[in-house]
Amino acid sequence: MPPADMSDPRPTGSFKIGGFDVKFPNQPYGVQFMFMNKMIQALQDRKSNALLEAPTGSGKTLSLLCAALAWQVKQKEVRSAALKAALLDERAAMNRLDEIGLVVPEGLDTVEDEELFLDDPAGPITGHPFSSTNQKVLGAPKQQGTSSLLSKLSDEPQVPKIFFATRTHSQISQVVKELKRSGYKPSMAVLAARQHYCINKAVVSSGKVDEECDLLIKKDGFGCRFHSKDMRMRNVPQVEVHDIEDLKSTCRSAKMCPYFGARELSARADLIFCPYG
Repeated sequence: MPPADMSDPRPTGSFKIGGFDVKFPNQPYGVQFMFMNKMIQALQDRKSNALLEAPTGSGKTLSLLCAALAWQVKQKEVRSAALKAALLDERAAMNRLDEIGLVVPEGLDTVEDEELFLDDPAGPITGHPFSSTNQKVLGAPKQQGTSSLLSKLSDEPQVPKIFFATRTHSQISQVVKELKRSGYKPSMAVLAARQHYCINKAVVSSGKVDEECDLLIKKDGFGCRFHSKDMRMRNVPQVEVHDIEDLKSTCRSAKMCPYFGARELSARADLIFCPYG
């Protein structure tokens, strides 16, 4: 395992592991360094799986989260640089056409950098209201004429999502506590069964949450006051790192369904927690 490079001045709680800057809330133990290094190696390889184990109480959960999120942040930085380079190349080509008197396609010279990229490449892959940064990777061009640029951008590899699976729903809360300690604040979602998310007291008291929920949201059903077909999460107060109870509390105040809200968040989340049982 390559030793941590502590010679360069780095933010407190940031360590060089496997060539990546990894945030960690304290000086990692040797087993944690090794665990994170192996995790990063497996992610970089992309062609093999990793079966890692460590003693109970050695900080496996925190190590997994920090290593995976450090790798994901780096992928965003690489993608952001590639996208910006594509934009600059396209603009340079348009400037050359303009210099020799050819027509520059309308719209390309009116799309500002900030419409395509954020200054923070470590922000969410795509923005959503539960994130502190509502990022737009691509802005819609004001006019046609940017098809070649958009083609280049669409060819760039997407940043992978991270799925963190646990055996039970209750273990998700424990993992989220570790995420709160990590220093990372990814856009995230927690997928769980309806009985864990439902906030309709009448449905919960029936003991048949799935069946009652299905009946209520059917076309000819009476409807659930927390659910609507055109529900959007934009009106929900911001929640960054959250567990099931955090989302339920937020959605209860906003009178929105946390079960369907979590599903919508998962479509745009960088990190998704779910039980595998």
